[in-house]
Formats: sequence, structure tokens, C-alpha cells
Amino acid sequence: MDPLQAIAAIILALPASPVFWGLSASAVFAGLIRGFSGFGTALAFMPGAGALVTPAVALPVMIIIDTVPILPFLPRAIRHCNKRDVALLVAGCAVTVPIGVWLLLVLDPVIMRWAIVTIILVLVAALAFNLRYRGQPTTVLTFATGLVSGIFGGMAGLSGPPVIIMWLAGQNNAERVRANTMVFLASLTVITGTTLFLNGLFTLRAVAYGIALMPFYGLGLFLGARLFPLASERTFRRVAFALIALGAIITMPVFDNVF
Repeated sequence: MDPLQAIAAIILALPASPVFWGLSASAVFAGLIRGFSGFGTALAFMPGAGALVTPAVALPVMIIIDTVPILPFLPRAIRHCNKRDVALLVAGCAVTVPIGVWLLLVLDPVIMRWAIVTIILVLVAALAFNLRYRGQPTTVLTFATGLVSGIFGGMAGLSGPPVIIMWLAGQNNAERVRANTMVFLASLTVITGTTLFLNGLFTLRAVAYGIALMPFYGLGLFLGARLFPLASERTFRRVAFALIALGAIITMPVFDNVF
């Protein structure tokens, strides 16, 4: 049986599996969050999916479902995003992700993860009380945020929050924040997907799950995108703050045995 036939056979057998329907619910929810806010796929999908099929399978599945369905949203996001900022952030992340992984290996990971979560929650709390700076991020600040984001990502899988916090702290409106985040995360998907592929994580099972779950994720994206224009600036920021805080909380070491 060639790989395509094997993938097709796995897909045809999936509807009989309760695991598949649990993954489908996670995919719809993740798509809804991503379509509305521009980020949050990992926050919404990985905890439940990782528990159902292990993180090693869930991560490539997430990459697959977030690749094709998000494409129709990217042209508009690219038009409205700050291309210079996105490029600087991606460049910074590319430099420091390996450093974050190295630190995770040589330092006490539990202490480092607690430190990262604490920093993120303090920043979110400050922003929730409307402590913001005036003007736009400088080149140095933007690139430095990318460097921090890469380290956070390598150590704890939290690449997104530092970047989103930076954008929310400034004077960007909801549409600009959402567009920036969509393009930034799409760029990181390419980097992450390449790394996973080179490490052999795109198994036949993962590819089959990814293909089968795309329609569910796409449905969530569509619904989330329809909800976005209905939200005020205040509502958008509140949802974004809540998602970042939730993502930090569920990655606390104390929850390792839960998820």
C-alpha cells in the first residue's frame, strides 16, 4: 500500500473513533479563536489534542490544519499588516529559537518556565489596567521582542504572547493587531513545519488527521472571522488578554500532568 492509499484508509476509519470527534471539537474551537483574534490556535488546540493523541502527533496536525484554511485570510492580512515589524520579529525569532531550546536543556526548565509565565502574566495585568506607551515600536524594540519571543518559544512554546503584548501595548487598532499576528504566525508556521518535517514528525497518521480536520478548523475560522467585525476595540483587547493569560496559565509546570 502506497502512502496515499494508507492515508486514505486512515481517514475513512476516523469517523468511528471517539478520539477523532474530540479532535474535531478542538479544531472548531481553535479555528473560532484564530479567526476572531488572529492567534490562539495552539492555545485552543494543543492541550486537548495533545492529551488525545500525544503532543508529538498533535503539533504536526495543528501545522497542517492551520496551513491551507488560513490562506484565504492572508491576502487581506498582508495588506493591513506592518510588514517591517513582522519581518523584524520573524528574524528575531529565527535567531533565538535554538538558544531557547539550548537553555531548556542546560538550565532547570521548571524554574525558567515559571519565570516566563510570571513575566507574561505581569505584562498582561499591566495592559489590562490600560498601561500603554504612545507611538509605534522602534526598530530596536521590535527586533528585541522577536529575540525574546524566540527564546520563550524554544523554552516553553510561548512565541506568540511577547509579540502580541507588544502590539497591544502600543497604539495599533484591533484590525492592525489581528493582521500583524496572522502574518507573523503564518511565517512561524513555515519555520516550525520545516523543523518538524526534518525531524520526521509528519507521519501518515498525523497527515491523515490533519487532512480530515481541515474542514472543522475552516468552519471555526469562518465563524470567528464573521464575529470579528461585531466586536468593539475594548472587546477585542479583552479577549486577546484573556487568551494570552490562559495560554500562560495552562503551560505552568503544575499542569504538566493534566494536559
